[in-house]
Amino acid sequence: MTARIALRPMAGSIVRGGMKLLGKTGLGNRLMRNARFNVVGLEWRWGADEPFVSRGLVVERAIDGVPVRFFVIDENDHLQQHHMFGKWYEEDELKLMAGHFDGGTFVDIGANVGNHTLYAALVMKAAKVIAFEPNPPPFKACQYGILLNDLGSRVAVHNVGLSDVDEQAGIKWSGERNLGATQLETGAGTLVLKRGDDLLAGETPSLIKIDVEALEMKVLNGLKQTIARCRPILFVEVDHSNETAFRAYLDDAGYEILNTIPASGNTNYLCRFANLAK
Repeated sequence: MTARIALRPMAGSIVRGGMKLLGKTGLGNRLMRNARFNVVGLEWRWGADEPFVSRGLVVERAIDGVPVRFFVIDENDHLQQHHMFGKWYEEDELKLMAGHFDGGTFVDIGANVGNHTLYAALVMKAAKVIAFEPNPPPFKACQYGILLNDLGSRVAVHNVGLSDVDEQAGIKWSGERNLGATQLETGAGTLVLKRGDDLLAGETPSLIKIDVEALEMKVLNGLKQTIARCRPILFVEVDHSNETAFRAYLDDAGYEILNTIPASGNTNYLCRFANLAK
């Protein structure tokens, strides 16, 4: 059962205090927000939905003249707030990739709710988009975004993650209101991870984007054959702890760094094969 109550504007401390009290009684609850991120109500539930039920908002926007429909599963999430406002998440990174993309196949590893997947299909005009997202809730949001934008003929999202071996993983919650910061713990769990070379054996990617919250070296090591065969542009979010290993990987693969976008705790790298004549 779900109940929604419309609220008049009130002090944020009162709302947060009420939510904490409800949480202690066993009720699931969250704030309801509008497209300007103003609190407009409170929602709570007695229990979890059935596996075949997905709740969310369909947000219709035109961004720079391009119509897009987002399926928002949590309007309080940092990433999806951008969609509520009618903006792409990480727009600088998206534009950087677009400037080095030839219109071929775009591979989105760590697709989350589909921000980069939809941008590649709608704005970058990719001929084909292959996305991977192992976490069920954002996977479903990405899947619904593809359906809402009628992209099923050239975009596909798979409910698996990539690694250097076939293995299982669990979710390590960050405690943040940011699905993009969700980390995986490999070795045990219900999420499925596969070697990228096996899944992309019949594909020829032009650009591979990787955002997997510190597991990028496992993903890259599982893609060695694909990268050597296709020499795609690489756009990789690299955790600071993996900087040395990542640069060594680039040297071994014959890649050079074209651009970087630093962030807190990581850096986004745009890289290409250093000698295209080889």
